[in-house]
Amino acid sequence: MLKERLAMIEWQTFENLASSARGEVAPRIDVAAQVLQSVRARSCRASRIDTPLVLFAGAALVAAVLLAMFALPAWDSVHDPLMFQFKPLTLVMK
Repeated sequence: MLKERLAMIEWQTFENLASSARGEVAPRIDVAAQVLQSVRARSCRASRIDTPLVLFAGAALVAAVLLAMFALPAWDSVHDPLMFQFKPLTLVMK
């Protein structure tokens, strides 16, 4: 019984604090200038090209082109792996 009464008193205290908080007015703060300044600063930084990333991408592009130059002739010279088995049959059928 005592616990219920203490809980009820705590709840009433909470309700009183909540009702008084509902009546308070929040202070008005103008943060528009700070937000706009932050947005402008970020947009300027985002437009700058990141030099290490561009260098790495260029090196990767050069490596890919070189690899393609060496791989294309090898790809053209690849034959059907089973072709050597059917070649004797074509000679017999002639």
